[in-house]
Amino acid sequence: FFLHKNASLMLNSAIAGLLLAVGVLRLQGPNGSSGWFQVDPDGPWRQEMDLLSVIIMLAWCNFLHQLLPFKFVGPLLVTVWRMLIGDVTRWCIVFIFILVGFSQSIALL
Repeated sequence: FFLHKNASLMLNSAIAGLLLAVGVLRLQGPNGSSGWFQVDPDGPWRQEMDLLSVIIMLAWCNFLHQLLPFKFVGPLLVTVWRMLIGDVTRWCIVFIFILVGFSQSIALL
């Protein structure tokens, strides 16, 4: 399966691209000046923080993917992944149906 075999490469590429975007946002200072040491409250720092939070999540996914071959952590990660894919997904589908039903009944009142 292409995604599983190349997950590390794809995660590293996404992290590198987002870090490049953060660097571009950091260089866009107020009024066109470079803002490596200046933080303008109205500047692009909010988008930078959003991108950095996505980068942190991708880096943790990459770290967990690198831990799969180890004897003590690998089976635990596979178990958690199967639980997320199977049980949690099924619960979310049932919850969405119940939520839609109750929201429609409240809307009709």
